[in-house]
Amino acid sequence: MLKGFRCPYGQGAIGFADCLEHSRTDPPECGFVQPILAGIVNNIRGEMEEITVTQLLNCLRKVVLERRHDHYVEPQQLYYAFRGQMFHQIASGVDLEECVVEQRFKREVAGITISGQPDLIVPDHRKLYDFKTARRIPRDGQVYANHCWPRGVPTAKELERREEAARDAILRAAKRKRRVAATA
Repeated sequence: MLKGFRCPYGQGAIGFADCLEHSRTDPPECGFVQPILAGIVNNIRGEMEEITVTQLLNCLRKVVLERRHDHYVEPQQLYYAFRGQMFHQIASGVDLEECVVEQRFKREVAGITISGQPDLIVPDHRKLYDFKTARRIPRDGQVYANHCWPRGVPTAKELERREEAARDAILRAAKRKRRVAATA
């Protein structure tokens, strides 16, 4: 579980409350001012039972270890998510008819709940948006290569096929594990 920051300015592993208290003195060695640190801390989602799509994009071992063990991160690691959340809060305040905005969806795959929260879904156009912040806005409708799904959005049938393949792979792995345990 995430417990606090790993201070890059000499405080070591420090709990969120202690870091915020220390930052009130505006120490010259700290690269973050107290209101930004407070915003980062307030933006942290509580522990979720399900695995998120974003976590699936990372190393799954890291996801499991971070859920099972206390850990600390540098403030910079959470700053980008904080910056993105500011954008999302602004965008979610716009009323768009016939669109789904900032709604969390959940689906169970092989007994594991996976959730995701797209920024915007426009059903009539079959488009799903997950906004990203960037240094500059791409020109002429171009999209940063790492900000798009290379083959487009899969159909419901393709998603079902992938879900079935994932379920089968998990079940095969469980059977192998039971066989190994039985022979030991």
